Amino acid sequence: MRFKLYEVEIERVSGWSQYHIVAESEERAADLAIDYEIVLKREHIQLALKRVDETLPHERCKGLDDMLEGGPVGLASYHHTIGWVVHAGYMQQLRFFRIVDLEESKTFVIVPNPDIASALYFSSNPLAKGERRVLRIFDGFADLLQERIANVRALLEFGPVGIVTYHE
Repeated sequence: MRFKLYEVEIERVSGWSQYHIVAESEERAADLAIDYEIVLKREHIQLALKRVDETLPHERCKGLDDMLEGGPVGLASYHHTIGWVVHAGYMQQLRFFRIVDLEESKTFVIVPNPDIASALYFSSNPLAKGERRVLRIFDGFADLLQERIANVRALLEFGPVGIVTYHE
């Protein structure tokens, strides 16, 4: 069975949120979106769904076919280097990680799990032929300055998956 990708727009008292859901039908996508709101204990005013897997621009289709053919049902995010990613369970929120290599350089990422964190790191920092690199992956919030935390928590709700950069 091939799943479909839906864009979800939810209006809450605090404003609009937008994210994507992989599901077998529009009805199932709506059920998942409402269930997600209930689990998060958020009250929504209105919800709109639109199927988008057939109308995405070509440059945003990386990994789409694999995700729709073999991925689980759930929330999905897109990143330009790794493509579409389904969060393992539709109730799983994204997580914030700090990746440190042996040179002690730090990369911050928002992804569903550490495996995807390392995949995103290496897609953005490819290895030269024969090169090896050891990474340590930590909770991204540990030792982070309070002013840098502000917007990260909002991104963890629906994404997007990606590398977090801070401008001084």
